[in-house]
Amino acid sequence: MHFYLFDSFLTDPKYKKILEEIENRILDLDIGGRILHLTVLRDFETSLNAGLQDKYTTLVIVGDDRTLTKAINILAGQKKPLGIIPVGENLEICRTLGIPEGLEAIDLIANRLIEKIDLGIANKHYFISSVKGEKADFSITCDDQYDIELSTEQKFCICNLTCLEQQISNPHDGLLETIIYSQKKNFFGKIKTKLDSYFQNAKLIIKSRGESAPVIVDNGEVLKTPVNLEVLSGGLSLIVGRERRF
Repeated sequence: MHFYLFDSFLTDPKYKKILEEIENRILDLDIGGRILHLTVLRDFETSLNAGLQDKYTTLVIVGDDRTLTKAINILAGQKKPLGIIPVGENLEICRTLGIPEGLEAIDLIANRLIEKIDLGIANKHYFISSVKGEKADFSITCDDQYDIELSTEQKFCICNLTCLEQQISNPHDGLLETIIYSQKKNFFGKIKTKLDSYFQNAKLIIKSRGESAPVIVDNGEVLKTPVNLEVLSGGLSLIVGRERRF
């Protein structure tokens, strides 16, 4: 039996039609179970933990990339597979996982193509995609062996899955990939990206040489330096699509 959790932002009336179609498709494919719609009165963590009961074989969240990020911080290390039905506007991570938007994703839930993928850990916060920083005097300590010093003009992206649009990392290798780059506008006003350095490590420490500086985790949560990074190998059992980009 499946456990479905619909994120609270989906209470917006503009999602009413697609949510009705999703629930009908779930019944058509005979992959029903308990369906729970979050509201401001229902806590996400408490509600998702209810799906860890033995009677449920699969957890399914309905929402966007932020919904997925919230879920992995609760389910990291759990063996029960997680599926996502993408609905909303922030869906880049879902696309990288090969999960189509809306009704088409329900077929993936039924087919159950499961991958165990790595998760990154940033100061006890789990992330699936990347950690980014810019506009500060950063330094990065790599595997407790050497330091990389960045200029204030340089930015970094530490990837577990995706970074800089087309850069896809391997979420099975137990490593994080660090890309250091700089960006400038050309004569026509278009931003041009120059890759300055690339390296792989299992453990990193992000520091700022001046005041504590912000880094962004999975395009959402903001952490302040210093930030310690490591990898939880195979930390998430995830239902993915055949069109995944890794």
